[in-house]
Amino acid sequence: MAAVHLPDDPPGAADTRPRPGFFHPLHDRLFERFGIEVPVYPWPAKPRRLLRVSAHAYNDIEQYERLAEAVCELLSKER
Repeated sequence: MAAVHLPDDPPGAADTRPRPGFFHPLHDRLFERFGIEVPVYPWPAKPRRLLRVSAHAYNDIEQYERLAEAVCELLSKER
């Protein structure tokens, strides 16, 4: 298991802040757009977002590459 630091939310994204106890909105976008279920948590200190990856024997490298590509695509659209 690993926590991957993500860049802070872009300026003006205050309205997308998650409610306490819920995943970050990026979690929902990953699932809706790519069908990827991976938790993204808000964090109180910098960096303000963490993506948690849990590796299992049944996962393969292509799945992690797909996750990386999806995250990069969504983060690039935030700018």
